[in-house]
Amino acid sequence: MTNDPARNPARDRSRRRTNGHAGSSTARSTDLYLSSRARRAVAIAMTITGTLTALLGGMAPAPVDAAVRRVPFHQYQTCPKLLQALRDLTLPHVGPYGLSGPYYPAGSTGGPQPKTAVSPMPAEAASGDRTAANTAAPSAAPAPAVAAGATPTAAQQANSSATNVQEAGVDEGDTVENDGRYLYGAVGGLLRIIDTTTGAQVAELGRTNGTEQLLLDGDRLAVVAADYNGYPETIVTLWDVTDRTLPRRLSETHLEGSPLAVRNVKNRARIVLQTGFAQRLKFVRPSANDEKSLIAAQNANRRIVKTSSVGSWLPRSYVVRGNGQPTPVQTAINCREVGRPDGNVGLGFTWVATVDLNVPGAREGGRGSGGVIAGGQVVYASAGNLFVATTEYTNSGPVPIIVSPQFFSSQASTKPVPRVVAPKAPSTAIHMFDLTPPDGATYRASGSVAGTLLNQFSMSEWEGRLRVATTTQRAEFGTQQASGVHILQRRSRTLKEIGVIDGLGKNERIYAVRFVGDLGYVVTFRQTDPLYVLDLRNPASPQLVGELKIPGYSSYLQPIGPGRLLGIGQDATDGGRVQGTQLSLFDVSDPRDPKRLANYRIGGTSQAEYDHRAFLWWPATRDVIVPFNTFNPSLGIPENGVVVASVSDTGIAERGRIIHETPITVPITVATTVTTLPGAPTGAPVPPLRPRSSNDPIQRSMIVNGNLLTISPNAVKSSDLAKLGPLWYYRAG
Repeated sequence: MTNDPARNPARDRSRRRTNGHAGSSTARSTDLYLSSRARRAVAIAMTITGTLTALLGGMAPAPVDAAVRRVPFHQYQTCPKLLQALRDLTLPHVGPYGLSGPYYPAGSTGGPQPKTAVSPMPAEAASGDRTAANTAAPSAAPAPAVAAGATPTAAQQANSSATNVQEAGVDEGDTVENDGRYLYGAVGGLLRIIDTTTGAQVAELGRTNGTEQLLLDGDRLAVVAADYNGYPETIVTLWDVTDRTLPRRLSETHLEGSPLAVRNVKNRARIVLQTGFAQRLKFVRPSANDEKSLIAAQNANRRIVKTSSVGSWLPRSYVVRGNGQPTPVQTAINCREVGRPDGNVGLGFTWVATVDLNVPGAREGGRGSGGVIAGGQVVYASAGNLFVATTEYTNSGPVPIIVSPQFFSSQASTKPVPRVVAPKAPSTAIHMFDLTPPDGATYRASGSVAGTLLNQFSMSEWEGRLRVATTTQRAEFGTQQASGVHILQRRSRTLKEIGVIDGLGKNERIYAVRFVGDLGYVVTFRQTDPLYVLDLRNPASPQLVGELKIPGYSSYLQPIGPGRLLGIGQDATDGGRVQGTQLSLFDVSDPRDPKRLANYRIGGTSQAEYDHRAFLWWPATRDVIVPFNTFNPSLGIPENGVVVASVSDTGIAERGRIIHETPITVPITVATTVTTLPGAPTGAPVPPLRPRSSNDPIQRSMIVNGNLLTISPNAVKSSDLAKLGPLWYYRAG
């Protein structure tokens, strides 16, 4: 059903406003009528509870309207001022277990402290099996002879796909990369380089821990991996792959903290990290669970905070050179580079590390910059700025908890406890980092909007303004939720809201967002799929101009040309019950009258519904390739692979499916005749879909020199894109 632009009921339901006044915050105290012993026990319990909630995003009192709040900004020009602020912020949350609970990890083991040199990797040790012994290409013609390690040609690169990213010019870390000829990725527990012309492995880069994100920039490959060695750290290994058969490790940068996101802008890798205070300071733990031990441990931990140096707080890093020699450990960010917004900030740093990739005269290893005392959850980057968002959950005061007498060896009071006021609706804090300095990132400003974000596509920068799509739900029981788009602009140290349109999808939440130029597309869902089209040309007065309601929803939207959007999500009944993955083609050439031109039911689920990097759109042939996971009830086993569908200007037709064959543990019968799948072009038969086990689902697809590569955890398969016939099949082990 399409929307009538003359009536436009959605516009009548929406509200537009501009905000320019500041809010204020107040705090309420709660009196507990307890005995002195029980009061001390409750105080300790409240400290633990407050600490845990702060670590999970914060529950500090902030009963203000986040949508109109001006976020004060503090920047510390000296280390003593920063140190005092860190102590003041943390002391109220320190308990007998430091900044963690009895069932959570204790304090840091001291952070990164390399004691011995790391063994270098000789070039000859990196080379792998250069034969095709691990490949199987039953119908492949002999590959032409090509010199091993040769640099891919410009034609090969032009006929190959890259990682599906949100913004042009901003590469995103992914599990696989290609350069037009060679594939880089984890297969069978090892990071491998595979020649896609033959299917032969040419080099190995070591074992994988399953967290790696890769960035390929010319002849430089960065491998970013999360690790834990008594403390969370991120390791960035930079390789020179000029000779693909003999890769050379240039450096290994150890950064204290967990990685939130990996981006590459203008030959510089930007790694967004979180370093929590709970793992940073060397807190003690109580020797027993009695009240005396708990209080003694809490007092000791408070002394640790009060006597700490600034170096005890700041995240640290060191570099292992290519020869295996580590540099001294040093703080990763400068005191002058740290800022903090007021309000619910959390107990830790979010900061940005920079590693030069293909930069002439690049500095060895990585360097930190742009630190903010705040948590982080969602990261979005444009070519010039990086934004980190985190949800702020607020309430009106501390939550009193009575711990069992056995835990504290004391008697808890039976007197009534005052009622705790229901928490206010969550808001989202957003922090802006400037990426234009070539030597790092600079923290510029912070802001706040009402509601919560879905993912990185909920943010988009356009002409110096940030658009943010959120879903807002009131905290009171039984109230409705709705969605909207907020427009922010930097004013000195504040990201100020200059316009908003809200009231979209009442009693529904956002499932997909895509901003394309000065238009915005928002999908909400509960029983039907409203696709809203927003005109954002006037930032002070954004307009809802079109609406389309159809069953189901799209969770990812891909622009595929002027006036066309391709969506992937779930089909659903009129009552909102999902029916399986589907592709939808939308005509948005007239923003006032969006239409769905076609949809194609795949069934099951698809990783591309929640990970845009698993979605492949190849404009040259107008093919869309997405993974699928279904269940075959007649065989009693899962089936998975990728669907290849052709998208015309008005329709979607499946061309075939590709699977990675693995042993089947149940007896089955597979037809030997070639059949035509539903929707396949006439006269273009494809092999039948053969069932396979679910232990090796395809996770990524890419076009490399005109051929279709599919990658699963243990195998890589090359297929002819036109006929979908196999060329070669590499399987680890």
